[in-house]
Amino acid sequence: MRTSFLSTVILFSSFLAAGPTGLARPKAEAVEVTAPLEIYEGYLLVVQGSVGPIHGLRFLLDTGQTLSSIDVRVAKQLDLATHPGTVYNIDRPLPVEWGELPEMTYAGQRFTGARVLLSDLAYLRANGVPVDGVVGLDLLRRQSFRLDLNRRHIVFGQSAILTGRQVSFIPDAASLQIQLDVDGRTLPVIADSGMQGIVLYREVLDSMAADYKTGRPVAGVSLGGAIPYTPALVPRLRLGTQDLERNVRLVNPAGNPSARRIAGYFGLASLHAKWIEFDFEHQQLRWSN
Repeated sequence: MRTSFLSTVILFSSFLAAGPTGLARPKAEAVEVTAPLEIYEGYLLVVQGSVGPIHGLRFLLDTGQTLSSIDVRVAKQLDLATHPGTVYNIDRPLPVEWGELPEMTYAGQRFTGARVLLSDLAYLRANGVPVDGVVGLDLLRRQSFRLDLNRRHIVFGQSAILTGRQVSFIPDAASLQIQLDVDGRTLPVIADSGMQGIVLYREVLDSMAADYKTGRPVAGVSLGGAIPYTPALVPRLRLGTQDLERNVRLVNPAGNPSARRIAGYFGLASLHAKWIEFDFEHQQLRWSN
């Protein structure tokens, strides 16, 4: 199986006028709500959900995707009215269709009027990951939540601040950015629960004259199709107080405008954490090993 680069960081062009409405900072929740969490391939996080009258669906939780999406099969069942738009994947622009759902639930959370992309997620199902849609940052950031990876459940709301490592989010409407220490220099990267490893734009490392060693180029796969990348080993990699494995994947931005403000994507599975908490009230990412 080829490496999956699932997440789509969306920078709106023709889609801008119909951008997400759920990016406001949430209020702290006093009551915790827990739901089951399925984990595939060691990093893909899936929960149960529904869209309108269609129940028994599975949704991937992806903090690296700006807008939520549903599979084209589900859209056809709903006879959903759609509109054209453009989004940016890791290394390229993609034409898309989007629509507005009357109602959507995931892990017990309910939303109305959510704007979603239509995506063909067959490449995930072909690899044994049963996915009917993706819950992106627009819905995920509406309240704080914790991923309990050992017990395999997701906990919504915030009753107390847990003790663990932590870093702050960099304020941004389209993504969750954090500072990654690469060879002694901090670089802004997107905190991405839908990414398997750490992906960096090669030109960023070259511009900082970083000392790294590369392997032979290989092909990964994402929503937009095949993505060539080069495995690399950097001298040092660190997030907050945690030293990380030094293996990264280098890609070329190919005109992606997000490359002007980020250095890449940080797959949260790289933390090897027992739990990971997204505290949107205090704008912090916390975790424990």
